[in-house]
Amino acid sequence: MSEKISQEERLEELLMSLKSMNVIPSVGTTAFSDMLDMMAQHINELILSNFNILLALLYRVDVDESKVREELINANKEETAGHIIARLIIDRQNEKLKWRKKFSK
Repeated sequence: MSEKISQEERLEELLMSLKSMNVIPSVGTTAFSDMLDMMAQHINELILSNFNILLALLYRVDVDESKVREELINANKEETAGHIIARLIIDRQNEKLKWRKKFSK
């Protein structure tokens, strides 16, 4: 049995993790771009309507605040804040999944 995890398995695990934390709604999509867009839209809504919930979410996911600031400052002007933060959340969740797999053996 291969120790490597396929991209699809990693995405499925990531989706389950993000859905369990209410970062994205529980819908059937598994396409990465769809997931990123859903997260970005949700995050943009939180920025406008309830910033404290966004901060709590970032804390719970364990996204480094300084990394968020740095990415937002250095961002491409065409990318929304929601997309930037969504990408950081996904990166952090992927990092956590890798560590869990590494130490579960």
